Amino acid sequence: MGNDLTKYCTKCGAANTDDARFCSACGNPLTLTSQQGGSWGGQPQGQAPSQPQPAQPTQYQPPPQAYQQSRAERALNIFTKNLGLILPVLILFIADLIVGAIVGAIVLITVLHGVLTAGSVVYTPIFFGGAFAFVFGPVFWLLTGIFLSIVVVEARNAASSQGYSLSQAWGEVRSRLSDAIIMAVVLGVVNTLLGIIPFIGWLLESLFFAYIVVAETLMFTQNSSAPTALSRAVEWVRSMANSDALTLVVLIVASILSEIPILNFFTIPYAALITLIYLFDNGVQRFTPSTTPITQPTPPPPPTM
Repeated sequence: MGNDLTKYCTKCGAANTDDARFCSACGNPLTLTSQQGGSWGGQPQGQAPSQPQPAQPTQYQPPPQAYQQSRAERALNIFTKNLGLILPVLILFIADLIVGAIVGAIVLITVLHGVLTAGSVVYTPIFFGGAFAFVFGPVFWLLTGIFLSIVVVEARNAASSQGYSLSQAWGEVRSRLSDAIIMAVVLGVVNTLLGIIPFIGWLLESLFFAYIVVAETLMFTQNSSAPTALSRAVEWVRSMANSDALTLVVLIVASILSEIPILNFFTIPYAALITLIYLFDNGVQRFTPSTTPITQPTPPPPPTM
């Protein structure tokens, strides 16, 4: 026993002398790394080799959800890519100026002639204002209703990724001119009455305009008559208030801003777009020419608490 048994076989664990190069038990080559500083990194004899630790499973990390745009943002994106939607409102603005100038001149000449013939000019401004409103008011609301229908048809096609044009939209509105006129008459009569109310009359007019926008979009997407669209618009406005108050608020703000000339070039098409997107998201068919019969989806029920 002259030599210390300091080397252990890494294969069988047998002890060997310090100067041995091969294991005396199995013949496995012995390396010089078996002894480092008096410690051995192999496995002692009689002890089972250590098992590798199983890999720890990593916790599943779901991918981040994609950012969901609001309907207001989606409507804005569509509008910025379809700025031609402002053209009908621009034409309406020019038509109002021309018709207003013509009607104003005729009324002014008529009133001045009558007042001067009677020998009094004290009440000329009152007579002129009343006569102008009486004559120009119906013309203004008729033009507004018809051009609003054109805007809705163009916005419907744009939101459905369909081509749109002023001539095509006018052709569809003209094919349903009686319904468009009914909408214009309802808009004109109600807004004229609301305008009499002091202080809040303008706000009520804006709210009613938002309601008319919803009715117009239903009329030109569900191929419904004007009376039916006006009736169903109440259900859809109530549904919007219950399920997506943000969209309703944005629609109302756009309708309020539509009272401002020039600014309404942008707010009227935008109001139509955001309404259409809400209807599309709730089952209304995206592209419906006026001759296509379709089923009419119902508004979604209010969310349960």
